[in-house]
Amino acid sequence: MNFATAHNAITLPIPYNQNSPADQNSVSTFINKLFQNGTGQVRNPTAMTNGILAAAQADQPGYWLIDNATQAAILELWFTIWTNHVLGIANTPTNGVPATTRATDIALFESIAAYVQANHSALYVPDITYHSPVAGPNSAPVYDIDGYERADLFLTNTEIAQPRGLAAAQKQFNILAFLELFATGAHFVAINSVDDIPFGTPPSFLDMFKENGALYEKTSTAYMHSHYSGAKGLTNIGAGYAYPNDIGGSTTGTMLGGYIGARTGSTLRTIFGAALGALSDAITADDAPTPCPFVCSLLAGNTSWLAPNTFFQLEGWPGILSRGFGAKGRHGQDFSVHQTTKWNIATYGASPFSEKRGTTVFLAPNNWNPVQSVTTWTQYAGSKTLQGWYDTNLIRPTANLL
Repeated sequence: MNFATAHNAITLPIPYNQNSPADQNSVSTFINKLFQNGTGQVRNPTAMTNGILAAAQADQPGYWLIDNATQAAILELWFTIWTNHVLGIANTPTNGVPATTRATDIALFESIAAYVQANHSALYVPDITYHSPVAGPNSAPVYDIDGYERADLFLTNTEIAQPRGLAAAQKQFNILAFLELFATGAHFVAINSVDDIPFGTPPSFLDMFKENGALYEKTSTAYMHSHYSGAKGLTNIGAGYAYPNDIGGSTTGTMLGGYIGARTGSTLRTIFGAALGALSDAITADDAPTPCPFVCSLLAGNTSWLAPNTFFQLEGWPGILSRGFGAKGRHGQDFSVHQTTKWNIATYGASPFSEKRGTTVFLAPNNWNPVQSVTTWTQYAGSKTLQGWYDTNLIRPTANLL
């Protein structure tokens, strides 16, 4: 994919990947630098907004805040973790995973790889073309949509046995495309609702974050989020999942956090439906800890109250509850740029693939077909009726889809 890159993109200090304890400091310094927002800096809101709009007009499917070498380093690490797991190779320094790699990064990409393999998952990416800015003061780009491109992610037994063959190479290219979309903040929905796949329904992608899931011990309740808030039921209050939960080492929070986030038993789990682990404001400041993983703020949750699918996306930085319910600090700054452009903002970049403009990226079995609708564009549990978060002005189906 031909993504745009900011002219003042940030570089990961060398040598982060030489298995030295000192490299843990370099990752923290690098991530903190990504959030500098003064004049001439990469996260300056005006410069970032202008960069996103220029990328949109050039029909580029993403906008990087990190330079080419750093993109390659991070994506190669995630890709190595994924493919090692599929091939049955331990994720250790002798197999290409530096000793300083955080366990939460390894566990996340191993879990996604395992889900993809078990469910024969494919990537469904909207085929979008820049149309124009919205008329009036809103500068959010408008896109034409012409269906979806499918890319298989799972490796067959033959491809696992011949990982250097042409067929396996194509799947590995698709995995890199998934990781690039993930790193820049694309909004994903894993189709696992019986309403959308009545027969052979996959297990919920969200299960990996729940009790007995592989990521549960490092997952916490997200107090609230801005996704699927128009769905019936409380899908965005105390029902999201924040991963990882131990950045900064904090397991204490506000009184409200004690009610929602603490491990207190089954009653709250029933009410809020989310993992009752360490508090979701475990990052207690707008500052990267040492050591620091590359995935600092993954949000996941249900798309609806009944028979939901699972949404997930990499955000820029967790919201910090101690600042109040308003979106402030690093998270609030990114949210402001998102509100202007309707591009999603992640730690490392920005993406036009947002459910709020009808450009969700799907993770689904490779025999699934998106159901298209002029009103809500793609129908899936959580987006089958027009809701307040969906801006119909930002997407235009092409003539052959009407």
